Amino acid sequence: MNLARAHFEQQNAKETAEKMAVFGEMQNATTYELKLAQLANDKHRLKQLQGLDLKNGLKAQLLDDYTAYCEGVLSAGVAVQDEVLMTVLVWCIDVRNYELALRITKHALKHQLIMPDNFSRSVACVVVEEICDIELKRQKQDESVNINVLHDLHDILSDDSYSQTARDMPDEVRAKLYLAIGRHYLAAAKSSGQGADLAVDALSMALALNDKCGGKSDLAQAKKLAAA
Repeated sequence: MNLARAHFEQQNAKETAEKMAVFGEMQNATTYELKLAQLANDKHRLKQLQGLDLKNGLKAQLLDDYTAYCEGVLSAGVAVQDEVLMTVLVWCIDVRNYELALRITKHALKHQLIMPDNFSRSVACVVVEEICDIELKRQKQDESVNINVLHDLHDILSDDSYSQTARDMPDEVRAKLYLAIGRHYLAAAKSSGQGADLAVDALSMALALNDKCGGKSDLAQAKKLAAA
């Protein structure tokens, strides 16, 4: 998308969101309906693909067509339910575009938006679980994880400016976050000798939330390194 068109779309989305704020949703707004129709078409394209890598590759390409719209809605900063925005949130997570995903998350939590109908989980639960599942899988494959985004998730869940209800999720999901953080610092402690105490704290938290999260042996290793 060229810069002129992106600027127009961003400004148009911002103005539309501001106008629709009184209704609390974007339904029947022309700009939104056009974007929703585009989303339906792109979802159909994604359904034609079976492999996860192919799906995520297409999502990465498609996101360019939605970024300006989302930036416009975010800049409006109003409480308007938006299926396009919330679907883009999930796509961003799928392709590890965490920067935009977290900005949408904070907007959604602040304005108490909900996920599209095909999701039964809350916004916070979806974001934490989906990101942590990706990062935990990378850890099992000995790939580097995005520790900054894991810390950002911790900060969001600790932020009292969002309601407790908005931040609520099953303990099993929250445990995944601390398991991923703990395993990151455990790996760091093994390679550099630093981070063992942080690993112990995070893994202890994970096991306190869910003693079946799979972190018992990790905690034992972290404690041994911390005591050395």
